[in-house]
Amino acid sequence: MILFRLLADYGVHTMRFSYFSQVDASSLIDKAYSELRRAIIAGELRAGQKLRIRELCQSFEIGPTPMREALSRLVSEGLVANQSHRGFYLPELSFEEVLDIIEQRAVLECAALKTAMKLNDPEWIEDVRSAFHLLRLVEERWQASRRSFWTEWVQQNRLLHETIASGALSYWNAKFLSILYDQSERYTMACPPSGFVYESCITNHERILKGIMAGDADLAVQSMHDYVMSLKDAAADAMKARETI
Repeated sequence: MILFRLLADYGVHTMRFSYFSQVDASSLIDKAYSELRRAIIAGELRAGQKLRIRELCQSFEIGPTPMREALSRLVSEGLVANQSHRGFYLPELSFEEVLDIIEQRAVLECAALKTAMKLNDPEWIEDVRSAFHLLRLVEERWQASRRSFWTEWVQQNRLLHETIASGALSYWNAKFLSILYDQSERYTMACPPSGFVYESCITNHERILKGIMAGDADLAVQSMHDYVMSLKDAAADAMKARETI
């Protein structure tokens, strides 16, 4: 009986050890992934930079195994590249790529907004109105201040667009848009504007909200398309400015 009890206890402890080891490993991978993703999108790691695992482990205080797993996950999302002779590195920025990102955003965001307007959920409408109001507050603070609120604006602008797209209640639309938003943010943080945001951004956001509040799907969707496609001009200016640095 004692032997069986010891064996049973050993089995339970082994299972618990195995379970918690897996949880700890998963948590470390998630931690490495989250911190690396944030650093890449925020522009703390520059485009084209080689990502040496030893240096990353020291910087983020995470072991090599979860770091490799995190890098592999980021490769699948397009935020990191990997070649056998080069290892892990950050992809270079290119005007052709950012144009593709913008065009795909236009397709998915307009489709999501069109569906959301059909569903016409009152809670969604209120969420959009609140997100728009928070973005306007950032813009007003920016205009009244001598310092740039670019980082805050980018974050709040993303929240507004995610809130709008959420009204479609589509898992895959939200998932693909999240990838595109990450890529867009990588470009916007690497190429910040020299001044305030384009006036067309503010105008189109106002028209999108007006269409949503009035139940005018044509106005809302067309304004969303105009907003996203206007980012091409901003991208062209930002990439040219970056080349002169």
